[in-house]
Amino acid sequence: MRLTDLADTETLFRLIQSVPSPKAEPIKLWLAKVGYERIQDMSDPEKAVNRGRVRSGKSC
Repeated sequence: MRLTDLADTETLFRLIQSVPSPKAEPIKLWLAKVGYERIQDMSDPEKAVNRGRVRSGKSC
């Protein structure tokens, strides 16, 4: 691999978003969901805490 073949995470996500392929669609949907959750977390940090508890299997 050449040094020029590397990309950071942001660049990889932008490349995935630009791919016009049905195979990329699940990743695009996941990116949209995660982006929406992050925006919600900024307005209400408690949502992030609760989501983390649900994903880890712990109850409140």
